[in-house]
Amino acid sequence: MNFEININSETPKYQQLVNAINNELANNRLTSGDALPSVNAVCKSLQLSRDTVFKAYSVLKEHGVIESVPNKGYYVANETRKVLLLLDTFKAYKEVLYHSFVNNLPENVITDIQFHHYNIDNFKTIINNSKGKYYKYVVMTFDNKEVAEVLSDIDDSNCC
Repeated sequence: MNFEININSETPKYQQLVNAINNELANNRLTSGDALPSVNAVCKSLQLSRDTVFKAYSVLKEHGVIESVPNKGYYVANETRKVLLLLDTFKAYKEVLYHSFVNNLPENVITDIQFHHYNIDNFKTIINNSKGKYYKYVVMTFDNKEVAEVLSDIDDSNCC
């Protein structure tokens, strides 16, 4: 696995590592049961502190992406993928859209839905709090000059 960390990025290093591992999963370079490099190996290869790597692994563990086996290491937990569906507002036809969307996804995909209500602050908060937590992001945007900048922080391979 070839993870990259940008030391000049505004994104914290632990979050960059979380994003890198999620990207490996999204691109099927990691699958259920695969071992992750040890904390020490990641520290050495990426020149990160143990706390940074441990925090990244803890976040992934908290989200059910990885699991740890005492004295053995960290492994990809399962092939469940999470998708964020971010819509503008809740309307009856959006409920139909949601159900159609969910019913046409594989069984191993869990969909979280949130609404931004055309509010840029809500939009920023939802996107910023969801970074690295999802396999894919499906976002209904709106006319605001800040939207593109907010979305630019999400890896293009994960956003549609």
